[in-house]
Amino acid sequence: VHRLEPRERVLVLFDGGDWRCRVLAQALQVEYSHLCHFVDHNSTPAIARFRKALGGLPHDALARTGGISAVLPSGTFLSCCELDTAILTWELDALWTRVYPAPEAAREIQGACFLRLPRPGAWREPALLRRTARALAEHKFVVLDDVFPDAELGALCEAARGLYAGGSMNRGAVSADSAYELMAQRHVELTGTDSEARQWTGRGNYMVCCGDADPREPRVGLLSEETDALVDALKRGCGREEVSARLAPVTLREDTMVAAYPGASRARYPKHTDTDRHAVLTALLYLNEDWCEEDGGQLRLYMPGLYCNDVKAEVAPVANRLVLFWSSEENPHEVLSARRDRFAMTVWYVDGPRALACPDGPARLLPGHASHLTPVAPLCPERAPLPGRAGEAGGPARAPAWRPL
Repeated sequence: VHRLEPRERVLVLFDGGDWRCRVLAQALQVEYSHLCHFVDHNSTPAIARFRKALGGLPHDALARTGGISAVLPSGTFLSCCELDTAILTWELDALWTRVYPAPEAAREIQGACFLRLPRPGAWREPALLRRTARALAEHKFVVLDDVFPDAELGALCEAARGLYAGGSMNRGAVSADSAYELMAQRHVELTGTDSEARQWTGRGNYMVCCGDADPREPRVGLLSEETDALVDALKRGCGREEVSARLAPVTLREDTMVAAYPGASRARYPKHTDTDRHAVLTALLYLNEDWCEEDGGQLRLYMPGLYCNDVKAEVAPVANRLVLFWSSEENPHEVLSARRDRFAMTVWYVDGPRALACPDGPARLLPGHASHLTPVAPLCPERAPLPGRAGEAGGPARAPAWRPL
């Protein structure tokens, strides 16, 4: 087990003049002293030691009479911990049980899965396409750098920032019955607000879905045009039969999701999988120029299993970086808190027969549907039989099969 001590500890602030707070702080210290600094917020010298960590945070929310609060390494804060410690202990348990790959394993993954293209579009070269497929087959993800020419990358960056600045995005939400959302709702109930700057939240990003020729921002289609070509090449012949077989039913994709993670609120997205949308492959493009490690916002990939806390890899969201991974329990993932505005575009490639077999499946092909599906180029929607249509030679109905043009 390669467990790393956190570079920054959680700062727990408590009212040392209240006996209940002292007792609870002592109980937390017994369990988590190796992860936290415990500070009586009535002590001016003690508070002065952590002035940097407390910078920009609301004093009244942290230093409350009879209260316990916490500041996480990301810079977000929790309030009212004296009433409910569930979020704080969840964060601390996740921090302590997280296991990182040993150095030699990390180097192996870096060499196998992080590929810098010699020129935009070079993944089309047989040797690089085989390396891409090999990473997907053996490690379940791959990272391709320098995918787009400068002009196209610039257009995609402008598109994402324009959609955010122009008010086209809505605040994202975690699944309503998820543990994160329930904790977030509880925190709002206790604190009475969800708009305080840098207050802990279950998510915090903003997003909008755009079709290929969306009038709000048609340049978004530059991404799906390239990823369609890549997926088609992997399906047709990449040297790894298991990759081609997994992609064989991929005939549809969702509209491109354009997302912004505001740095001012330390936006994040908690650990999850993409298994609830009939998706087979997730394609992510990052649009953040001059990004550095201190800016945060990394994509953290875990080993298989939603409750596994073993880290597979961390991917910085640097501009012109395309990440592909299987949309299955093989790749639980999260977005770490961003310290500056972070932009990304995501395309989910979908199992067409399964998606269209759902009650509302065919309706998702209609323009304007909230979960609109588009055929993956170069496939022709007019030639696709709908669910329930009889098969050949009087055989049973077959799942939809998109045919090449």
